[in-house]
Amino acid sequence: MSVIKNVIESKFNNGENVLIVAVGDSITWGLNHCSPEETFCAELARRFAKQFPDISVFRYDGIATSGSKPIEYYEGPVKVSCNGEQTLTVVRSGIGGNTVKKGLARSDDYTGTFITGEEPDVFLLMFGINDALFEDKNKYVTPDVYYSDLREMYNLIKRKNPKSRIVFMTPTYNDTGASLKSCLDPYSDKMKQLAQETDSFLIDTHKLWMEHCQLNSENYGQRDWLSGVEGDACHFSPVGSIETGKFIFNAIMED
Repeated sequence: MSVIKNVIESKFNNGENVLIVAVGDSITWGLNHCSPEETFCAELARRFAKQFPDISVFRYDGIATSGSKPIEYYEGPVKVSCNGEQTLTVVRSGIGGNTVKKGLARSDDYTGTFITGEEPDVFLLMFGINDALFEDKNKYVTPDVYYSDLREMYNLIKRKNPKSRIVFMTPTYNDTGASLKSCLDPYSDKMKQLAQETDSFLIDTHKLWMEHCQLNSENYGQRDWLSGVEGDACHFSPVGSIETGKFIFNAIMED
């Protein structure tokens, strides 16, 4: 059984609620090419509702109008299911353009006690698309700096929420589709290294996307998983978003 599944089920068995916070960049934010109901966080919430039919599931969606600012407010609660007094809540805290460093600067958005008056039990962290953006000198960092920033984020979360579990999710995709060697491989490897060193749960979402890549096919090798917008090699279509949410859920709930 995955350690995250064990955390969730143990909380429910003890009559407690569960709070899951997804933190990241535009991939976690998920909008523009997806509706709020088509983000991977929304898919996660729906699947949790099916998995735990006696639990009420809610969702909060972070709203931000600028990548240089923190979350302005959380919209919700969105009722996914309402079947019991105990609750599982999924919070979407993604801002377009965020690097790990920018995520660190807005840590008050997602740490401590917030929204439900409870501390997060699980953090889902997905960063790396912008950190690896070599053509943008305001965002780009080397894989080693990315590793250091991620470790700082891990340490910060553990200071503010020491009982929480941290899940690292490797950056998904931002390639041409002409090669199976990805620009994100070194960043994914650094995240895997940190997950191993800190004994944290890892979900290899980068591997999922690389296995779906079909060389030299449309939409940068990702076909119906990407938005279809010219020049956009990273943002999900509704299909890609839902498939990613399904993959994350299955990894969390595996026996």
